[in-house]
Amino acid sequence: MADAEAEAAPAEPEAAPAADSAAEASAPPAAEAAEGEGAAAPEGDAAAAEPAAEGAADAPPADEPFEVLLTAGEDKAPPPGVYSLYCSGTTMEIVGAAGLDEDNPYKFVPKKTILDDIQFRGAISDFKDITDKIKEGPEEILIVYNENDVYGDGNNYAVFCTEDAVEAAKAAAKAAKAPAEGGGDAAADAAPAEPEKPKEPPLPPYAHLLPEDVEEDDFDAVEIALQAGTEVEVPPAYQLAEDGTTKIPMPGVESLFITGTTLEQVKCAEMGDAVPVKFVEKSVILADIQFRGNISDFKVIKDKIVKGPEQIMLRYNGDDIYGDGNNFDVLLSEEAIAEANAIEVVAARVRECEAALKAVKALPKKKRRKKKKKKKVVSKPWESFGSEVEIEEYTIVYSRELVKLECSKPRREFGRKAELGDKDSMELFNASHMEARPYKDPNYDLKPVLVDVDIQAVPSSSTTAMQATPLPACPGSSQYEDPSTFPTEVEKPKPKYVPRGRPEGIKPSLSRTASSASIAPGAEAAEGGEGVNPLEVMDAIQEGELPAEGGSDDAAYAMAEAPAAMDEELGEEHLASFLKGEVALSGLERALQQNETFDIFEDDLATLGEDDGGPGQRADADIVESHSFTDLSSKGQIVTCIQWWPGKRNVVAVSCAQPKSFDERVDVAGRVQNGCVSVWNFADPIHPQFVLEAPADVWHFSFNPTRPEIVAGGLLNGQVIIWDTTDVQEQMRRKKDKKKSDATEEGGSGQEAPVVKHKHISLNDQGHTACVMDLHWFEPGLELSASKSKVQKAASANETWNFFSCATDGRVLVWDMRVQIDKKKGDELWAPILAVPLTRLDVPGDLACMRIDIGPFDKVGYRFFCGSQDGEVAKCSYERIEGEAHPEYTKEIALAHDGPIVSLQRSPFFPEICLSVGNFTFKLTADDVKPPVFTSPGCADTTYTAGCWSPTRPGLMFIGRGDGMLEVWDMMDRSHEPSLLAQASSETVLSMRFWSPSQGQTSTAPAPGLLAIGDTVGVLHIFELPRNLRRAVPGEKETMSLFFKREVTRYEYNTRLVVEREAQIAVLEEEEKAAAEAEAERAAKAAAAAAKAAADAEAEALMDPSAAEKPVVEKPTEADNEIAKHEKEYRVLEQQLLLELGLVGGEEEDHF
Repeated sequence: MADAEAEAAPAEPEAAPAADSAAEASAPPAAEAAEGEGAAAPEGDAAAAEPAAEGAADAPPADEPFEVLLTAGEDKAPPPGVYSLYCSGTTMEIVGAAGLDEDNPYKFVPKKTILDDIQFRGAISDFKDITDKIKEGPEEILIVYNENDVYGDGNNYAVFCTEDAVEAAKAAAKAAKAPAEGGGDAAADAAPAEPEKPKEPPLPPYAHLLPEDVEEDDFDAVEIALQAGTEVEVPPAYQLAEDGTTKIPMPGVESLFITGTTLEQVKCAEMGDAVPVKFVEKSVILADIQFRGNISDFKVIKDKIVKGPEQIMLRYNGDDIYGDGNNFDVLLSEEAIAEANAIEVVAARVRECEAALKAVKALPKKKRRKKKKKKKVVSKPWESFGSEVEIEEYTIVYSRELVKLECSKPRREFGRKAELGDKDSMELFNASHMEARPYKDPNYDLKPVLVDVDIQAVPSSSTTAMQATPLPACPGSSQYEDPSTFPTEVEKPKPKYVPRGRPEGIKPSLSRTASSASIAPGAEAAEGGEGVNPLEVMDAIQEGELPAEGGSDDAAYAMAEAPAAMDEELGEEHLASFLKGEVALSGLERALQQNETFDIFEDDLATLGEDDGGPGQRADADIVESHSFTDLSSKGQIVTCIQWWPGKRNVVAVSCAQPKSFDERVDVAGRVQNGCVSVWNFADPIHPQFVLEAPADVWHFSFNPTRPEIVAGGLLNGQVIIWDTTDVQEQMRRKKDKKKSDATEEGGSGQEAPVVKHKHISLNDQGHTACVMDLHWFEPGLELSASKSKVQKAASANETWNFFSCATDGRVLVWDMRVQIDKKKGDELWAPILAVPLTRLDVPGDLACMRIDIGPFDKVGYRFFCGSQDGEVAKCSYERIEGEAHPEYTKEIALAHDGPIVSLQRSPFFPEICLSVGNFTFKLTADDVKPPVFTSPGCADTTYTAGCWSPTRPGLMFIGRGDGMLEVWDMMDRSHEPSLLAQASSETVLSMRFWSPSQGQTSTAPAPGLLAIGDTVGVLHIFELPRNLRRAVPGEKETMSLFFKREVTRYEYNTRLVVEREAQIAVLEEEEKAAAEAEAERAAKAAAAAAKAAADAEAEALMDPSAAEKPVVEKPTEADNEIAKHEKEYRVLEQQLLLELGLVGGEEEDHF
């Protein structure tokens, strides 16, 4: 592009209009048109000259010969790293290098400034051809003014895009300066002093618009050059339709008629010819649409505005270029806004040329300046005055490479008002809100220095006595006293203390209402008042009202008599009667009863505000993702099982498996494919704490409830495995206590996680023959006897030895983790202690078990639920009845779902109720009822893939879907639809597990509910539930109990009703059958009688031939008589109707 522009540059002033094909191509910097020695820059370039002066400090001194930097080879090609360009004045102004000329030929320009110009103007930018070179170059790009066209290609600038090219240029400049410094002083002394010349007048404001070969004093050439600038074709702001004549908006632009009211609403009332373009926030326009609805002019393009950028550009269309009567263009895309800005740049250049041409034509002939010859610049050697020494002293030399930090934000957020708010600490430190998640780095593990300091806090104490005597109630108006009656300070009598006695005028009473004003000098004590009131004496001492006479002995005497006086007062009859009366005893009894009614040890602050929420309140029902875990080894795999570490709220384990089809697994059969279980700690979201390794994919696993270091798992190949993590936990504890150089935090920081090998694994012939789908530990304190297959108490109440496993081979196996060893061979003798084969009841075949739930033994006994691969919910028992060779363990089967059951769980509050999830529905099944007592209404839009009960609320269920959504069903709120929908993942939800408060919960304060969810890409999400989803509603358990009882009663009633109706139908069928038989018998008798009569008539005819010739007249039957009667009545009614209508006369009545 630069070469094309150079070839099109005019050689003569007369050819200027033809050569100026673009505004930028024909506009070199303002300094290139400067004439004479003392020419000044135009006012318009003053701002551009300031950054040039700042950049000149980094460049070599201006008096050096800059030609030495522009070295060329024999073919006049630039050296490596140097690129020759033709840059217009507009481009140099944008990058801040408009002041480069023969006097100031160097400029270091930041690389980011040049790249911003390329991104904003695109192909119009002169740096577009070397974009890749600039990106690879240094942070500061050196631009040198090439006035003499050293490379012979017609370009005017050289761009240094590598560090080596810049260093070579500086070395060449120093080499050229060295010989000049030797004779610099002598040449300066020998050179005669030049006379001072007058300053040249400033250049006209249009000088920067002229080409290089046009002089300002050539009036005709200037007019031709400026005229060429005005004739530059400005790209149109519209496009033509298919007919080639109709003007339509550009892509991303909408033509709209906007009224003045709408402009005021969006704060654009000033737009018009004076302000043709303005940017408006998208939120302001959407707020106007929401507030005014269809009245808003933007309503018709609301959908496009929602999809558009944050800054919407409005452009005034006063000329109605489209002919549709609209007055505004709305730019709804970044591309349309960038194209409009590019068109505006060219149009502004044309307008500037038009204004300059108008100014030149207005100049009189006498103001034309004569052509001045340019004075050749002579480079002078640099003379040192010691400033470089001072510069070196103040120069800061860095001992290391500087850290570069780049902060960025979207352009649409520039100038946006910041809105601050409050957030929970757990919400801030999670994977979805923070890019740099915090974790403890062992390299900076600082240990505090202990200092022995003794501190004792002693509260300040003071001796005070007070006695409040109740007075009769009185209104406030009667308590007012005229201030004029108060004694003045001079008139106020002073108390007098009588040594060895009480103060005069003070009566021995416990009342403190007697003021010092009642103590009159010379007053005598009342009769019987020999004692001293100790309270009033202490008040007088503390307030300093006692006189100085008497000294400390008198005060000590008064205080010594105080206990005796108190005993005397407390011994009065009214005090004894008060303490022994019914008032004190009744108050004490009421206080004790209140202590028994209320929990005085409850922490009120812990439950503050917990009961404010209720069912159906969606304001605070936000499920927030607090953590997210994924490992590189399990990325792209499916999450098969999630388990929380018992007793630890911040440790969770997850197992993943390869998502392979059956054919793919057949192809890789026989190869070693290891599986694993990753144990994650919230303190390190990047690396697992440790990994449990297995010889195949782990499909299900579970922690021992009493010994969490023991983990049991089921593999894809049907084997059962046990891990023991005691050693690895001890190893991590020892590493944590070492020094910083050897310490490694749990899970490792920058190191691989520790791997735990299995301790026991079952043989192929002793386990399942299909994938182990589910696994459950027996409850603590109980164990299953291997000999009798009966449940009995374990040796220790805090031990759990047995666990159940199920697979699609139709068997439930019971295992004992106490593995025996063969003393002779040393092999493990580990086999299941009980095998429970599950068969179908209606058809032959095994029950392909997918999920089981054992339940608490004290409430459900040997019964357990089983969910099959065909959608059946079976009620089974693992109790072996003595004497039966082949007992039937399957008790009852009900078809609940149309597909495999993916989740099966008993309610933690109602063990007899079980939740089953499969295909497009979820159902609730009771122990004593065959069909489900509750079924989710209708059919879901997508498949249900997981489900579980809330551990804290009896009526709350969580259902995972195939589209990654999480449904929250609150039976206390509604039962026909979910109460809340939340986006749990972008992929299918496969597994979910709650952290139960019963695990590790030691305080009475409710802990936040945590829900772990796994998807089909191996990501483990941890969600924190709001208060209304983890805090039970008052009376919720009783309400849900009544709900389940009502559903069971409804089922029993329907069953009884069906039985009764079937019995009634059977009775009716018997009655109908008997009636049909009686009718058939009557018909047979009638037929027999008719046949007999016919036979008799035939015999009579044979005996009397004359009787056969007589016509037989049949007697009318009763039915014939009834028909004739109805026929006659019909005829009468017909005749009456015809008479009323006038269709027949009265004489025709005889015919009927």
